[in-house]
Amino acid sequence: MPSFRLGAGHGRESGERIAEPVLSLSGSSPPVGLASTRIECMARGLVVGIVLLVAITLYSVFDCAARSREQIAALPKWAWILVILLLPLIGAGLWFLIGRKRADGGFGVRRATGPSAPDDDPDFLRRIADDVEQKQRRERRERGEFD
Repeated sequence: MPSFRLGAGHGRESGERIAEPVLSLSGSSPPVGLASTRIECMARGLVVGIVLLVAITLYSVFDCAARSREQIAALPKWAWILVILLLPLIGAGLWFLIGRKRADGGFGVRRATGPSAPDDDPDFLRRIADDVEQKQRRERRERGEFD
């Protein structure tokens, strides 16, 4: 049953007070404007979440459907599509982690195998050293010095 609270009237002359209906379950509730703002915010969040879930699910289904049989691991293509559709977020996660074969024959996300930075690559460092040595030889030849 709604309770009533005395409050300042909106659009009324100052000083006149009217009774505003306030829905209260616990006895103390936030102002009506604040409660509706929270509900609107929650509704927007729910809509965004649903849109993201649908987008991830559709991407996963189309990714699975577009792959050849050799690029799919663990289950047949129809089973992966069924898993993705029946368990949308979990199925999509499983698809990306264990269902897809990479071009190199591995599963899931590719891990870096080479050097992480150019100065960690011995071939790169060797090329730099060769370039520096050639530059020094060129400079000595230009000055008239020979090896």
